[in-house]
Amino acid sequence: MRYAVLMSGGKQYLALEGQALEVDHISTGEGELVEFGEVLLVAEDDRVQVGKPTVSGATVQAHVLSHVRGPKIRVFKYRPKKRTRKRQGHRQELTRLEIDEIRFPGSVPPPQKASAVKPAKKPTVAKKAAEVAEKPAPRRTSATKSPRRSPTPARPRSAPKPSGRAKKTTKK
Repeated sequence: MRYAVLMSGGKQYLALEGQALEVDHISTGEGELVEFGEVLLVAEDDRVQVGKPTVSGATVQAHVLSHVRGPKIRVFKYRPKKRTRKRQGHRQELTRLEIDEIRFPGSVPPPQKASAVKPAKKPTVAKKAAEVAEKPAPRRTSATKSPRRSPTPARPRSAPKPSGRAKKTTKK
């Protein structure tokens, strides 16, 4: 099993061959190859090479699966006793990669795959609409309909409660 620690966008990632990995956005189209030259560590079975700072001649090759957005992060800034509150949201742009090959000096190249991996195409809107049109709408029968409830009767209003103090009346 080969693995490597690579740098992309100022962050370090552990990459295994055949693994899907999400890194910060890379401006490369879907299905294209990406090669990372900044490899900090490579390992194969019992052999480990640590770079100073990088391993010379080591590369990690991957292809882009898709561009996605990460989960929403809410940022709330608050200063007590100042009536200052600020709420912001943020979603990070990410690129999903699949690691194809990890190369480094002295390594044995892995056997070649029979066919190149191509990302699966998403169904078009027309296909989705055709699939929806093929399915008949479910029939509503009297068994599936819920019985109507009668409206609740209005509650009688009670007389106003007397206040605790008695009113003063004056005679002239």
